[in-house]
Amino acid sequence: LGFVQDNDQGHFLAGESSFSNIEIFDGVSCLEDTDFEFNFNECTIDNFLYGVESELNTNHENCVNNAWVELVTLFGVTDSAEITEKVGDVCAEAYAAMQLSFEQITHDKNQFDEEFFDGGSVWNYGKQTVQYGEATNVLSKDAVMVAVTDTDVAGKRAISWPTMHNFGECDLPAAMCCWVADRQVDTNANLVDNSDVCYVDFTKSKRSSHVRDGYSIYNGQEGDLHCRGFAWGNDVGYSESALKGNNLFHVAMYDGLYNRGYVEEVPGSPLCGCVESMPVITRADCTELTVDQSVTVNYHADIKQFEANVMINSIGYTDCMAAGGDNDLSSYYERLVDEGKATADEMKMLDKLIVGDCSKAIGDFLEKKGFEIEGAPKDTTDLLTCGHSDVKQADYRGTKNETTSGVPCQRWDAQRPHRHSRTAQRYPKSGLTENYCRNPDNEEYAWCYTEDPKIRWQFCDVPHCD
Repeated sequence: LGFVQDNDQGHFLAGESSFSNIEIFDGVSCLEDTDFEFNFNECTIDNFLYGVESELNTNHENCVNNAWVELVTLFGVTDSAEITEKVGDVCAEAYAAMQLSFEQITHDKNQFDEEFFDGGSVWNYGKQTVQYGEATNVLSKDAVMVAVTDTDVAGKRAISWPTMHNFGECDLPAAMCCWVADRQVDTNANLVDNSDVCYVDFTKSKRSSHVRDGYSIYNGQEGDLHCRGFAWGNDVGYSESALKGNNLFHVAMYDGLYNRGYVEEVPGSPLCGCVESMPVITRADCTELTVDQSVTVNYHADIKQFEANVMINSIGYTDCMAAGGDNDLSSYYERLVDEGKATADEMKMLDKLIVGDCSKAIGDFLEKKGFEIEGAPKDTTDLLTCGHSDVKQADYRGTKNETTSGVPCQRWDAQRPHRHSRTAQRYPKSGLTENYCRNPDNEEYAWCYTEDPKIRWQFCDVPHCD
């Protein structure tokens, strides 16, 4: 056993090095000739290691190997990354054995699905109308297979992640849909505006936009827009990761299209895709899974292989319970980071795609294109006492710090009594100082979180300039 170092001091013997937690083992397994099994709720690498360690402690007390050493030997690998990959393969095969292929949902082959997720197909363009007293292009008929899939599959069986270009290997473990229209004709036709488009970079989705290069700057002037997404942890065995195809089906096809009638994409971008291929927006609602399942892992000594089986009792779909109780994708991703399921670097990447405030995002994007935004400064004299209605009082910069019912406001840089994501860092142009009433996220008018633990937030009685 030898170590050679080169710390650029002229000779490999120069300098000092220290090594710790070094284990030397001879590649002999204590478990390879024994059938055993273990159970858990999620097929993650940590749970897998715990199961092997429990088997060693319970039935092989004299074995000096730990779980990592055993898996190195049983899998025939040499490092931790390979162990993680092998465990991931075992877990993925368990879900694949009972999956419905995404392409089977519509029964119209892959081309139809790709067209739908790009914002085309009769599902997006077939607006419901009434002719001679009879409705045409009715979703309950046109998309009946969506309803069938929701009833027979989505609540109790895995749906595969689609192989189409919008969803290949996502750079971030998150996806979303953004709609601009409602195809229904009755009183249900009401696209709820919950976000703003800052800009669309056509190079992020060339196959969807059919344009090699170009961009559109919206700065929130796109009209009604509704965005909803979801995210999953980095371990393929997390339930929200293994069943992310179910969440995509629910968000895009069942809830978005079939229930709400939402259709059509922001021009130049897909209707749905990995977040990095979508428009840069201010926010998105979020859906998460609630999964009741059990996983059994068996080691078969005769064939020297692990086998996992998943029993899904139920799969539910609900608004995300994010950090601070906010139902938005960015806050939910913060929760994944807090839980160790995602990284802080990924959060930084997401913050450049879901930005809270368009001003800096557009400025940074145009600067890379060689442009600089110039304009005369606004007259802000009256903004210390009132806010303009056309921007929903987002320009108010006064010092009012209590709600309409007289409850004192919580400071924007505080996370008690209410955790939240409306911080000055995320909304740098919104004036989130002290505990003053503001409107960083397109509410009806100025508001604040409150100091009362029982009242999360309320509107403020800020006068309108106009």
